[in-house]
Amino acid sequence: MKKHILMLTAVIAILFTSPSASAQAVGSVVECAPTSRSDWRRGVVVENDPNKHYMRVRVEAENGKTGGVFMVARAEVRSPGGAQNPQNQGALTGTAGTTTGTVLATPSEPIHPRAQPSGNWFNAPQAAVQAPQQAEPQQPQHQQNPIAKQQTNPNCACAPMSDLSGDGMDGIFKREIRDVYIISGQDIASKNPATINFKSFQIGASRPYRMPEAWAYNTGSPDGPGGREGTTVYPVHARFTVCVDYPGYPKNGYMGRLAVKELDNTYWCFKNAFGKWQCNLGSPSKLLESKYIDK
Repeated sequence: MKKHILMLTAVIAILFTSPSASAQAVGSVVECAPTSRSDWRRGVVVENDPNKHYMRVRVEAENGKTGGVFMVARAEVRSPGGAQNPQNQGALTGTAGTTTGTVLATPSEPIHPRAQPSGNWFNAPQAAVQAPQQAEPQQPQHQQNPIAKQQTNPNCACAPMSDLSGDGMDGIFKREIRDVYIISGQDIASKNPATINFKSFQIGASRPYRMPEAWAYNTGSPDGPGGREGTTVYPVHARFTVCVDYPGYPKNGYMGRLAVKELDNTYWCFKNAFGKWQCNLGSPSKLLESKYIDK
């Protein structure tokens, strides 16, 4: 009886163990759902989570859906064509039995904010190379897996930081604007190296601080908080770029990316009640361009 129970337990374990949850080697071609359970697309594993809960998969862009490197739960990763398709099992071991066992080279193009670029790299007419586990080259012109060795752009770097020195209003106001995005040379949000580069900077004619209307006191001043009656306000118009340098994962061939955004903003700058300069955003921030550059 005990033997029968053990056998039944083993059978249940086999039946309820999802092949999609098993660890896939880096370089394996898989199918995954990067955005939803209805969005199954092919991809290549570029990194495994040491805790075995997630993996990073590079997926193709298709049907208007953005491609890139996504962090995907293991339960949402399976072999190409489904685990029950024996023709696709070679993709998990790197064998060349089917086209799913082939990894195609990746073009260099703008990338999604959350991911490394890929484009339609599964269907593009590019040279095929072996998956990492393949012992023999599929073609005489043997190449390394592009996931493991990716072309880099040594000239890809953030624009230098603008000159923010000086005790004049130009330097003071530029530093106030910089401090909204960057502290000690690092992006406030991600703590990665960052620079700000001003393309144009204008200081308008000064005027008095606009006090809140008595009938609409709760709405505050149009010049923002911090001012008081008699305060002198300097309108500032600035067009600038903020560039953040995100590190990559060199061991997997991903060298990182730059996140660059260009803004065109108006500020109201004045000395607050503590005698410190501050610049309030005068209108909703205007984003002119946002792009990601693969290094």
